[in-house]
Amino acid sequence: MILSASEQVLVKAGVEQDGVLVGAGVGRFLLKPLALSLKAEYCDFSELCVSTELSEDLMVSDCAPAAAIAYLLKDEVAD
Repeated sequence: MILSASEQVLVKAGVEQDGVLVGAGVGRFLLKPLALSLKAEYCDFSELCVSTELSEDLMVSDCAPAAAIAYLLKDEVAD
């Protein structure tokens, strides 16, 4: 069920079949086995960053979704 729904979302979003799925946020561990099932490449967001560990318990990839929202809203907040 999750696999089928994921395939539908990826098709609707126009993601190429040989595209890379980037895992970000504290639930990213769920994407790795899903990518394997979809025969897609998986990349953890932290692999794209120079510094990956913010503290002993917090990785940069944990905060990626919040940082993305902040970036998208930066112009609205500045006004």
